[in-house]
Amino acid sequence: MPAESRQRHRYLPLSGPALSIVSINIEGFSGCKAEILATMANRFDILCMQETHIGPAQHRPTIPGMKLVAETRHRQYGSAVFSRPNLKIEEIWTHTTEGNMETITVALPNVSVTSVYKPPATPFLYTELPERCKRRFHISIGDFNAHSISWGYENNNKMEMKLRYLA
Repeated sequence: MPAESRQRHRYLPLSGPALSIVSINIEGFSGCKAEILATMANRFDILCMQETHIGPAQHRPTIPGMKLVAETRHRQYGSAVFSRPNLKIEEIWTHTTEGNMETITVALPNVSVTSVYKPPATPFLYTELPERCKRRFHISIGDFNAHSISWGYENNNKMEMKLRYLA
């Protein structure tokens, strides 16, 4: 890379090592799916997984080459967040609303990432992050079970979100 490009890059607000985040609606976590994800584990830093379908009495999900950071257990829904083993995670916050909307937030030194699962026909109730998990940059990713004409649906869902902590 030419010196002038490197110098310009150094001043960009998100300069530094790239953070690779993947989100997947797994439709039921299984050993076979874990093996497939293990073959790709070196390609991303954080894996946000929705609809694990892992209830309270079942074994915790594992993916070779990744670390389970946090999970919410639910027989029908359920979420999990994995990371590469050496990723520095400073805070973790999990929250489930009365309508079973699940959020898992992992706070790294400069960015926080929230995995969201909103079940179908459930109101979108996004709870503000606790102060300890807020970072200058925040990414929300997941399965919002929303319709949009952009994705081939006949109508758009109305979703109201208040993300005050992003301001």
